[in-house]
Amino acid sequence: MAFFLIDGTDPTDFTRIWQEALTPAGWRVGKPDRWDLDLSVDLPDIDYYLDLADGQVVNHFPGVEAIGTKDLLHLSLQDARQRLTPEQAERLLGFTPKTYLLPDDWEAYQQAVTAELKALWLRKPRASSCGDGIELLQDPLALEPEEGWLVQRYIDNPHLINGHKYTLRFYLLISSLEPLVAYLYGDGFCKLTSKPYSLEGDALSDRLVHLTNPDLQHEAGIDASQENTRHSAYRQRLQQEGVDDAALWQQIESLLTATVLACREPILAESRYLKHDPSHTFELLGADILVDENLKPWLLECNISPSLSIESSGNEKAAEEAELKQALVKESFTLLGLLGGSKPQGPRPDDGIGRVPALQRVIAEQGRAGGFKRIYPSTNGHALAPLMPVVRPGDWQLQQQLGLGSALPEQRFYPAQGVSSSAIEDGLVLYLEQEQLFYVLNTTSGYLWLGMLEGVPVQQLAAELAEGMGLPEPPLADLLSNLADWYGDGLIMPHPTEQEVAPSEVEGAEQLLGVFYDAAFQFDDEGVELFVLGQSILEMDDYGQELEYRGLMFSDEDGIALYLVDEGEQAPRLMVGYGDQLLTMSGLVFLSDRDEEERPEMEVGLGETLQRLSHGLFQPDEELSPAAAHQMIASLQGLSLQQVSLESLEDG
Repeated sequence: MAFFLIDGTDPTDFTRIWQEALTPAGWRVGKPDRWDLDLSVDLPDIDYYLDLADGQVVNHFPGVEAIGTKDLLHLSLQDARQRLTPEQAERLLGFTPKTYLLPDDWEAYQQAVTAELKALWLRKPRASSCGDGIELLQDPLALEPEEGWLVQRYIDNPHLINGHKYTLRFYLLISSLEPLVAYLYGDGFCKLTSKPYSLEGDALSDRLVHLTNPDLQHEAGIDASQENTRHSAYRQRLQQEGVDDAALWQQIESLLTATVLACREPILAESRYLKHDPSHTFELLGADILVDENLKPWLLECNISPSLSIESSGNEKAAEEAELKQALVKESFTLLGLLGGSKPQGPRPDDGIGRVPALQRVIAEQGRAGGFKRIYPSTNGHALAPLMPVVRPGDWQLQQQLGLGSALPEQRFYPAQGVSSSAIEDGLVLYLEQEQLFYVLNTTSGYLWLGMLEGVPVQQLAAELAEGMGLPEPPLADLLSNLADWYGDGLIMPHPTEQEVAPSEVEGAEQLLGVFYDAAFQFDDEGVELFVLGQSILEMDDYGQELEYRGLMFSDEDGIALYLVDEGEQAPRLMVGYGDQLLTMSGLVFLSDRDEEERPEMEVGLGETLQRLSHGLFQPDEELSPAAAHQMIASLQGLSLQQVSLESLEDG
């Protein structure tokens, strides 16, 4: 016997459709202390996830606001754009109108309005639904920067149906977050405005001209448009107009896949923080798309707990809407393995949610997909790979197993802002300043960290480790897992692909120069300062302008170099970026003004090659070659990563 809860109480009209799908399959209404499946309209509190028992299934991922609220969706997509080149950002994410969060983006908004004085702008509450609070601004320059709002460029050239503006509702089902598995339902709704579209006179301020929300229409005492229809009828209409509806649908499918990929990491971060197992969670989302007169689709928003109420008026339209929504819910539960035969399978079927390896589960889901189409993993996954800041091993392995292409996209990383490192006898210690945490890496993990800094592809590092350790195959999945953990813990950030990036162009890139041993760089508004063993020995402003010493920091195809000039002599050059010399180096090169006898000694190097070098001019350790590094790690197995709090170090 399997038990379900709906919001912890008896279902309302809004959620009754869930009960109608579950009860015929043998499910029974549970109690707060006895349930297998919990379906809620509103998002649970954080404490809710901390108390879940093993095997209990819920319908909301913690952190799903990163895709399901207007402001956090904008921030998720904005963060993704910053990881891309301008060309990639436009090609992969150029489907949202310009958006500004208030009051944070107030200056940028004013500049945008001034640059496009004829443009129209919408003001929306940061987190709302049903069209609440949305208004078309009559005077964008008169707007005040009030808290809790966002402003969005209004798409004023919509494609029309019989003179009416419309939006398309799509349904997305995320059955797994790691590895990511997402589906798109094959049907949905085309929702029209109540009044014809116009920008003249009073129409500019009439929300019934511009918004398609049925709740808004009901509040105004107006029935939802009788021309509201399903996707199949909408596509037939496009075909009659000579429009390539298949090409439009392909664009929308790609748009929605890109949105899920861009938002996955911030959602997953919340599960990691709460130590919640996302394999026992799923999410049904409603995405709203606007099509402009050039047949370009625009993402307006994604909705958590999309309405399952019957909003249409008239017996025929209401029956049509009920039929679709009932099928949507039943086929969602079927795909997830929550329904089956006369015996209730609940959350513990042999091939159901959270119970089996990813490949077996996805194959089983595909056999139960009904009207759903899997949009990720997919054959175009490689084209969208830049949207994922880090390749997670489960995603890559599942792509391989499904025969969708095994090529691993090349990714490069640099230490995140506030991360520094020091050498110890057995490896490296990373320090995350913001969290006051030390990460202790053994020699093998240190090998990965140094290779990452140099820009060596992870495939090459895995091959080198396999050779050095005598492994039957490269430990690629282990390395990907380590990089994913580092990214999830805020230790590393990805480089934008398809371009070389100088330190001045990427936030945090200065860390490439300051991660070795007891030397660290500190940046502020005035410039850069180099510290060694806590002593400030160099100060520069704006990449090389003289303050105390003359110096220059720059980037080229060989790496990042630091030149310091003392008494007219140029110090040696040291690559710390993308070159091939990292494993032959022992530390930073710099020139100190202190007398030789005053220079403190320090230990640098790795493992058996530990060296004692003076604090003057560090020289490369010629014996630390790749071959020597292989020999050094031959006796080590696997990777290790420990988090050590500052307090525990002080106590110990």
